[in-house]
Amino acid sequence: MGAIEIRTLEIFATVCELGSMTDAARSLGITQSAVSQQIAHLEQLVGASMLDRAMRPMSLTQAGRIIRDRAQAILADARSLCMAIAEGETGRMAELRLGISEGISPSLAATLTFDLAKSVERLSLVSNLAEGPSAALRRRAIDMAVTLGEVEPDDALECEEIGHQRCVFVTAEPEELEPTGSGRFMHERPYVRYAANAGIARPIERHLRRQKFTPSRSLNVDQVEVLADIVSRIGGWSIVPEMLACHPRFAQLGIQVSAMPRGMCLLPLSVIGHTNEQRGLRMRIAAAVKRLACDEPPAVIVLPVQVAARQSMPFRPAPAASADSIHLLQLSARSSL
Repeated sequence: MGAIEIRTLEIFATVCELGSMTDAARSLGITQSAVSQQIAHLEQLVGASMLDRAMRPMSLTQAGRIIRDRAQAILADARSLCMAIAEGETGRMAELRLGISEGISPSLAATLTFDLAKSVERLSLVSNLAEGPSAALRRRAIDMAVTLGEVEPDDALECEEIGHQRCVFVTAEPEELEPTGSGRFMHERPYVRYAANAGIARPIERHLRRQKFTPSRSLNVDQVEVLADIVSRIGGWSIVPEMLACHPRFAQLGIQVSAMPRGMCLLPLSVIGHTNEQRGLRMRIAAAVKRLACDEPPAVIVLPVQVAARQSMPFRPAPAASADSIHLLQLSARSSL
């Protein structure tokens, strides 16, 4: 038996509903000959007559009634599938696995999560992407990702660019930083490198190389809380995205935040997903992230290097949110849009 096409079932179901091939052809916008050919083709595929053509009006055989009932169920499933896909593009959808790359602040991730809970039934927010968001997307471990830093180009992935996040300089001893930005402090103190293997690190490392600066000592960490603790304990320094400097741990330890001592370093902020999939939802998420990360005032006050070198910096912590990193958050939201 050959494959039965959805269109053929639709034509047969319309004939059954309207009671004649003429009316079915008019309803479907095709010729009566085309309807007759499709019915004959379907009868050939199933190996049985579906219409008793000797009866007036035309009636269904037993095989015809079975196929009619199954065709109606299949067509209903197909319409439901199309609606589900359309809702995923423009409205409410059943499930979304959203990756969050290194450098995205927990408070932004939490706020974005509750925004998405209004339009997603089951939301999984995944931030421990050791392989990177692009690799996780390629193996379908996540559906899309909010990324900070460089993204490897790929024909299978589409990227919605949001804007840029500036990097800031963090240290527990700003008074030792020379106002001229000569880098004496940076050479003498250990550099605590954040997420060295992630896309966030490459622009920062290029910036340091352009400034012809090579740290004498460095440590690599992947968790912002650990970074804050190390900077505070050993008197080191680090370069992090501005949104990450809003983490409550920095304020708790009295870590100071200042502008970059040697020019500005910007990190691209994007939402990436599979090509030709869920583009409407991806654009909505990009708009939400832009509002949270770029349009609203930063939750941390960043002073110029010269000021930070002379006085303690006033720090305004981020709005109330959990200080814990979000690794996997499962939400089951039942509210309507």
